[in-house]
Amino acid sequence: MSKGTILVIGSNGIQLEAQGGGTITIGQFLNETAVPLMTLVAAGYDFVLTTPTGEKPHMDQDSDALIYFANDDAARTRARNFFNNNPAMNDGRTIRSEIEVGLD
Repeated sequence: MSKGTILVIGSNGIQLEAQGGGTITIGQFLNETAVPLMTLVAAGYDFVLTTPTGEKPHMDQDSDALIYFANDDAARTRARNFFNNNPAMNDGRTIRSEIEVGLD
């Protein structure tokens, strides 16, 4: 039985305009997204992931690096698998739809 459900608001942006012109590719940072959510799930909580458009967030490709996981490849692999395969991570919902359903 779940201890509760936590609303998570993410971004599904993939580019930012760079000062001086051009764009920068962006996304959710792997360790800043997956690791806290994995911890919540391990503690018995569910989560609902929302974004402005309801699309799943894109992973910032630069964040899929060992340096952000203290050079622990197993930890990075667990986070990547969670980000890519966890059902709640893939159940895209809009922020608006969750507000309309009602928040406790």
